[in-house]
Amino acid sequence: MRLTDAEMLTAGYLLSANGGVFATVDERSEAQDGQVRQTNAGTALTGDGTVGWLVRWVAPDDAAAVRFEAWANGADDDASPLGDRTHHRVWTVRR
Repeated sequence: MRLTDAEMLTAGYLLSANGGVFATVDERSEAQDGQVRQTNAGTALTGDGTVGWLVRWVAPDDAAAVRFEAWANGADDDASPLGDRTHHRVWTVRR
């Protein structure tokens, strides 16, 4: 997952699915109960105005469709919600 926002200084995300299993591939994310999100290490930008997180997802054997929902926050690092930009996306993957 990647977020690009020229004004952000730090970032975070939450990704959920109504089926399957998430697994992390590095220390930038943590997975639990059908969700995966950034860790403290995962709030650091990976480039100018860009942050990325890698996760692994294994599809369930019995689902015809899985709905994903992602929230990401490009923040200005002032410990308040003022000046932050929230991004939201929902999509479905079908067999």
